[in-house]
Amino acid sequence: MNKPRICTVITTADSGILREVAGISDLYELRLDLIGKDWQRLLLLIDKPWIATCRSAREGGKWNGSEQERSHELIKACRAGACMADIELTSPILEKLVHEIKKTARLVLSYHNFELTPPIEELVLLAKQGFVHGADIVKIATTARCLEDNLTVLKLARVFKNREIVSMAMGEAGICSRILGPLSGNTFTYAAAACGFESASGQLTTSQLRKIYSLFELL
Repeated sequence: MNKPRICTVITTADSGILREVAGISDLYELRLDLIGKDWQRLLLLIDKPWIATCRSAREGGKWNGSEQERSHELIKACRAGACMADIELTSPILEKLVHEIKKTARLVLSYHNFELTPPIEELVLLAKQGFVHGADIVKIATTARCLEDNLTVLKLARVFKNREIVSMAMGEAGICSRILGPLSGNTFTYAAAACGFESASGQLTTSQLRKIYSLFELL
């Protein structure tokens, strides 16, 4: 079994937070919409590959500019060294962004459902749609209402054994999907840099995940 990979989500321009997780993160996600215009000064401290994400308000983020401005911010991040950029399958300028991003970085296409976890058949179709649009990695994030929802998203990685996928269920009821995701075939799992800096409900910290994986000698 491959070592579980943890992507630490950076949501603040506070460089001290980044230093705390520098030795225990496999990669980072820089939430440009949450960090603000100061995100570029963090790049001097980045010691691992990083994903650029700028989430709109309707997708659970804090970006309040136009879609055009958001796309410019993502392209700027790719030119600044992001190895991947995350955009939503529902983005109104999806085709243009896919073309621009793939000039310099890998593409993560994401789907978020903040209400529930759709049936596995629906999630499979969404993932296929992502790959058809050119995704290198598809991210599926649903909301868990019960334990079975964790099993649904974990099955998704088993369906796409030969593709890169990240599937999880948000919320307190979905915590086990975040832990077990890499063990069921997910490319990596997301974690908060520290308590109070979560980017989504149910997100554990990188330190907590490291302790869990070390307990089972998975590191």
